[in-house]
Amino acid sequence: MAAPTPSARRRPLGRPDAPADAFTYLLDRFAKHRHSSSDEYLIPTKLAQLMVRILNPHPGNRVHDPSCGLGNLLVAAGEHAAAAGNGSLATITGRASTVRTWSFSTMNIAIHGMKADIGDGPPADHTEVDAIPGQFDIVLLNPPFGMKTWSLPASRPSRPWRYGEPSPHNATFAWLQTAAEALAPGGRAAVVMPYTAVFAQTTRERKIRGAMIEHGVVRCVIALPSHLFRETTVPVTVWILAHAGDEAGRNVLLIDARAAARKDGPTHRVLTELDCRTVIDAYHGWLDGSAVFPIVIDNITATTATVVEIRENDYDLQPVTYLDQHRHVATDQRSRALLHALPNDLVRLDAAARAADLALDRCLEGLALWTP
Repeated sequence: MAAPTPSARRRPLGRPDAPADAFTYLLDRFAKHRHSSSDEYLIPTKLAQLMVRILNPHPGNRVHDPSCGLGNLLVAAGEHAAAAGNGSLATITGRASTVRTWSFSTMNIAIHGMKADIGDGPPADHTEVDAIPGQFDIVLLNPPFGMKTWSLPASRPSRPWRYGEPSPHNATFAWLQTAAEALAPGGRAAVVMPYTAVFAQTTRERKIRGAMIEHGVVRCVIALPSHLFRETTVPVTVWILAHAGDEAGRNVLLIDARAAARKDGPTHRVLTELDCRTVIDAYHGWLDGSAVFPIVIDNITATTATVVEIRENDYDLQPVTYLDQHRHVATDQRSRALLHALPNDLVRLDAAARAADLALDRCLEGLALWTP
């Protein structure tokens, strides 16, 4: 199914765009002027649309955001599914962490004329990391960055961690595993993570990242620029995850879009439609096998890496690591080809030089006959 563009969207309840667009604008102003947040950062609209268009939810899918923030990912998913649908809608659910984010999400969903179930309020403990395992076709997640403390819900005070127990002082890999384990067979997730998650070298984090790669959970990593978010300057990545075992052993797509986006003001950056289209085309070309890697288009580059290559690099998932290696391999291959062809080229050039010398000698002999 082709992914619809934002311009093709239609609202489920037929409401006009103006109120929804105005609310989206106000959320952006709110994020710009609060500078930082004690809960979640507002995900930029273009980034939310990019994540949704990559996963391409369609009517009938069960879509979930276990930390829905201000609701932008749920709204983007609902609009996308409605634009692709035939009247039936995706089932959209979410979970807000705080009273403030639950209130904003509720308003955002209502103003966009959508139906989504985000419960009757947030959990008692805003540090909870949780999602029902194995229930969803699509998981979208932009979790709170840098949670230094986190907890499990009282209803499930302990749980097995399939890929390794996360640090009690950093929720990054707790959220990443929660998103992966919430997927039903055939499901897929898009998760925003800080850039450090792709190369963090603590033993615990490397073990978790490695186990997720070995089980075929990590399908793609997209490195994005800094200053995309209003409330933080840190660069981020988007991880595309699959249900464990669905595609074990397949190579991993790595996209470097850190130089993408246009400036909006002195430092803030915004993804363009061309940026999004380039990333989406690379991903779907990798998915259906039609793309040839590495790819270089404007400021975006992409390559693939095998599980063996990633293992040899200590499970480093920085796209630049493999782009540089593949450039060197390509350069070496071209150099070997040139060296192989060099003797034949020298023979050919020597023969041409001899023929030129003979021709010159004949010309000089002809001139000598005319010399008095």
